[in-house]
Amino acid sequence: MRTGKLSIGKLCRRFKGNGCLSLTVLFITLFPIPDAPAATGGSQAFKAQGQIVYGIMLPTGAQRFWNRDFTVLVDGCDWFIESVDAASGQYSLKAFVDGLIYNISSVNISNNPAVNDFASVVEDNDVPDSDISGISIIWLAYASHCYLAKVRDDQYKPIWMLDDPRLRVEGFTMRGRLETVAGLPSSLVYFNDGIINAKSTKGNRVVLRTPSIFTGPLTNAVYLAVGATNVGGVTVPKAFEFSRNGVRPDFTTYPLAKVTGAIKSLELVSGLSDHLPVLNGTFFVQDKRFQKSNPKLKEMRYRTDGLRFLGSTDAKIVTEKRIAARASADTSGSSKARVILIILLVTSLVLFGFYVIRNWKKAESG
Repeated sequence: MRTGKLSIGKLCRRFKGNGCLSLTVLFITLFPIPDAPAATGGSQAFKAQGQIVYGIMLPTGAQRFWNRDFTVLVDGCDWFIESVDAASGQYSLKAFVDGLIYNISSVNISNNPAVNDFASVVEDNDVPDSDISGISIIWLAYASHCYLAKVRDDQYKPIWMLDDPRLRVEGFTMRGRLETVAGLPSSLVYFNDGIINAKSTKGNRVVLRTPSIFTGPLTNAVYLAVGATNVGGVTVPKAFEFSRNGVRPDFTTYPLAKVTGAIKSLELVSGLSDHLPVLNGTFFVQDKRFQKSNPKLKEMRYRTDGLRFLGSTDAKIVTEKRIAARASADTSGSSKARVILIILLVTSLVLFGFYVIRNWKKAESG
């Protein structure tokens, strides 16, 4: 992890060949380079509000953009990020509490009393998943300090949607180059070193490797903080820009997505409890917190009334874990029983075959 001002010259001295060319073109054509010191975070709890513009470039050449308002709450390593579509009102919340990420979305905009109001996915992870809310990018800008402090060997988890979703569960990382000041990134460049992991129409993973002429690396994505603002010792980006390249099977790149954001307000808070969103309604929860445990357990499914962050010792979670463990044991037992049954069946067929052959030979000799 390194600190200091950002310049194309500095980065190009580190990344030669196509990596430097891709990076330079991306920087010059997509956004200006800030001369201000890199934005940083502080140790005090804070609340920031702002807006992002999320843009995607379609294969047809058309572009689509949408605006979302966001609110960020950060206290130590815990964080809460809300994102609301300015046009439709679609609501998303991602939160990191006690080592778990909660992914929450409104699913009942029409207020139909017969359906759930929110869908929630709980997972054991430290980097939020990507979706149209843009929260994963907002997280990188304002709440990634604890994760970045743990990164080793310049290997970073991507903050965009992967072609094969199983890579996220497996903890997939890619090489990157980070510039920070006191924790938050002023720049983070993600690289493709010559491998594409994709998912085929049949569901299996397809791995593509670069041709022999590849001199790489390719620039997959670039994050930049633009300017800085502060209050009471907490300094964060005033604005940020994130641009992602798509990589074709022949390992040429093309612009795929661009997200820009800026905050409108920043304030210190004494804690998060008085600032958490109040979400009333029925939550349908897919709880995957034990999928990495030993033994692994299938996801738990249950409902809650209102927004609740249930710890692993909560009575409801203890009960659901017991049910999931019993179901996993039953599944394992059934699998073992099927294997034994198949072995017995094959053995019986072999013995029956020997019996038929022996009797046939006796009949011929007689």
